[in-house]
Amino acid sequence: MPFICVGWMLQWKGYVPGAEGAVNDPVFPGWMSPVSNWPAVSEVTVCVDGPLRASGHPPRTIGYVKTHDVRYLQPEGDAVVAALEPGERTPVFLAMGRMWTRYSWYLRLPSPIPAAHPWSGIVRVECAAELPVARAVALADLSVVTLPRFASAPYKDPRAPQNLVPIAGLERRLRTLLGDGRLLHRTLTRASVP
Repeated sequence: MPFICVGWMLQWKGYVPGAEGAVNDPVFPGWMSPVSNWPAVSEVTVCVDGPLRASGHPPRTIGYVKTHDVRYLQPEGDAVVAALEPGERTPVFLAMGRMWTRYSWYLRLPSPIPAAHPWSGIVRVECAAELPVARAVALADLSVVTLPRFASAPYKDPRAPQNLVPIAGLERRLRTLLGDGRLLHRTLTRASVP
């Protein structure tokens, strides 16, 4: 099953830039991909960096939440999360906010360094509550075998392992496109002074 995480489906499927039969891909410039091998949208799982903010996402969309500002479990559930081994997940549960409801689960990503605290390497993954429970569980299982492959390493990213490699790459690319941060800050500061 193809899996897109910030546009990395091509890398995950093992396509090699410049491979025989490849054409320049208009969706992900700079990547070469065999267009005939693109899956149908209904077969693609999309990983969104952060919670799912609105309704209307494709049915195979998951939200990837790195921060834990809100508690969704009772204290005994927190103990289950803390006891997770790398590559394990909690059971799927229904997370509810004031204006939304989603299926959610916690997952521990692998890390080459020992855990600094019980929630080290833990992320929360979510999907739409409108999905059948069996599909939510299938997405949870898919996330367990797919997301750890993209976990970053501490020598490459201080936010490792939670900040996935494709997300870090996209952030790096966007910073490059913005130009020198000091020049940008100075220009914005001058523009804001009357």
